[in-house]
Amino acid sequence: MLNLTMEMAKKIIFVGGILLALQACGTGGSLLWTKFASVGLNQVPVEVNTTVCAHITGFVSEQRRICESKPLVVPSIRKGVLLAMEECKKQLSKERWDCSTMTEATALKGLLAIPSKETAFVYALTSAAVVHAVTKSCTAGDLPDCACKKSKNKYYGKIKARCDENIQYGILFSQLFVDAPDQDKQARLKFRRSGQNLVNLHNSRAGRQAVLTSIKTRCRCYGVSHGCAVRSCWKVLAKFEEIGHLLKKSYENSVEVMFAKRKRKLKRKANRKIRLEQSELVYMKRSPNYCRSNPRIGISGTSGRVCQRDSEDSMNSCALLCCGHGYNTQIAREKKLCNCRFHWCCRVECDTCEDVYDRYTCK
Repeated sequence: MLNLTMEMAKKIIFVGGILLALQACGTGGSLLWTKFASVGLNQVPVEVNTTVCAHITGFVSEQRRICESKPLVVPSIRKGVLLAMEECKKQLSKERWDCSTMTEATALKGLLAIPSKETAFVYALTSAAVVHAVTKSCTAGDLPDCACKKSKNKYYGKIKARCDENIQYGILFSQLFVDAPDQDKQARLKFRRSGQNLVNLHNSRAGRQAVLTSIKTRCRCYGVSHGCAVRSCWKVLAKFEEIGHLLKKSYENSVEVMFAKRKRKLKRKANRKIRLEQSELVYMKRSPNYCRSNPRIGISGTSGRVCQRDSEDSMNSCALLCCGHGYNTQIAREKKLCNCRFHWCCRVECDTCEDVYDRYTCK
């Protein structure tokens, strides 16, 4: 018999509800496992039964094994994928593909099966987000087999030092779980000629590298009048928005590569002698046409997207975003609070104003 606390039992029950709901997902490419995060889930009380993991379509055998052995981590993985989706939409909001179809099965099987710059960004972001979410769960004490990492100096006099966030556990877990579809035997056979799985693995590593690069050190001083006679320091994760911004820069400077079949490794298509950096995002194929709608592979097109008429240098300018197809002009009205006044004590009164402006959308 397992000796579980009530809180852990609730978490396992919730995980069981998640796993049962996930059986509705389809099968497809290496990123299809992320579909489970967007499935509408309710906290359905069910019996604890980790064998449900075996029936989740989209998971490869190694992911099922991890799911069965560590079911309490499943909610953290889901949080990580949702975090990646949210950040992808923020970072690519001005691009022709804005991540709006990232969770759709057609995109996971089609668009995101193409080794393009956008696919590279999604792989890196997903890998980084799983590291971030799992590490935060460790720090919060939600996972029984990991905790925050002990600092070298445990005590400063009578003051106990704070411990580092266990980022290495998050890195290892992301490596085992996120990389599993591209390290699977079936994937190696499928991509033995193209080397596309090596591209996916490289970009996932680049995502984890971005997390390590952005680690911050926080310190706290102790002493008379808050002097620094004694100081304790610890390592913490950066906000995920900062990691997303770092990966967006890598996306903008991503490198086209080719697969050297004899040596079974990736090389730059141009300047082949220059070694690929671990932090660089790589792609094999040019991005598909995002201007026109192509539901078959998960492209919604740019028609109806809001653009900026006067910002010519920005990616969301009407000239660039609308792909030369022109734009519509509409008069938009928006109500908002204005002329706010503070009255002692203690309330604020505001007027309601109507803001009228021109709104431009791609044809």
